[in-house]
Amino acid sequence: MKTKVRCIVLIALSFLISSQVPAADFKSRGDHFFELRNEFVMGAPSAANIDSAVYFYKQALAGETVTPDLLYKYTRAVDFKYMYFCNDKSVKRRKYKELIELLEKAYPEFANSAELNYSLALAWGRYGELIGVLRAAKNGIAGKVKFYGEKLYFINKDFKSGAAGVILGRLHYITPRLPFILTWPNLKKSEQYLAETVEKYPSYLRAKLYLADTLWKVNDKSRARYYYNAVMTSRVDPKEYMEQTTTKKECVAEMKKKGINK
Repeated sequence: MKTKVRCIVLIALSFLISSQVPAADFKSRGDHFFELRNEFVMGAPSAANIDSAVYFYKQALAGETVTPDLLYKYTRAVDFKYMYFCNDKSVKRRKYKELIELLEKAYPEFANSAELNYSLALAWGRYGELIGVLRAAKNGIAGKVKFYGEKLYFINKDFKSGAAGVILGRLHYITPRLPFILTWPNLKKSEQYLAETVEKYPSYLRAKLYLADTLWKVNDKSRARYYYNAVMTSRVDPKEYMEQTTTKKECVAEMKKKGINK
């Protein structure tokens, strides 16, 4: 209860402060709270800071010239909030669809920006996961993620520590091949994209987890075990607590499902 009250107070203070903040400073306030997204309140993860980040970025979008960087920052904040602090799938679907509509509207003007292609690949990917992989594949959503992911890879494959390789590698892994409809999913491409990212960004835990999944599926089980164990033995960065602890939990589940001992 105390944690909940503290969160409410922090959010209320953010809104009060916003009435006194010049429009040009909304983005910097959003940056401030986003950096604190993994900060504990009363000994537990709290949504207060990310709620404030979303709020200030939204104010910036309403009051400033829209830029790819601002859209990217808003996307990251919305994604963090609904990935880690919302369990209602219907709410999550609605929020990601609203985000997609905002990003798609801006896309013609910023089609060659790494920020917007990353944001759309991420948002469509999350939405596809929420409606189900098979349905997403049949409805063309997997194709949208592929389009934006490949464009990001072409523009800047090192953007956000090789995020394009992780998006495309996972996409080729989870997307089912559908005769005469969807023939491009390829496990070798999945391995190539993910191995490239892990080699260049060895601290990227999710890239290692996804690479392990792909290696297991192509029957390279020795290397798969190596990367699963690498995820499990890594130290969690407090600044990425929610992201990395979630990755570790997913790794535990995958290892248990496959009968892999730690």
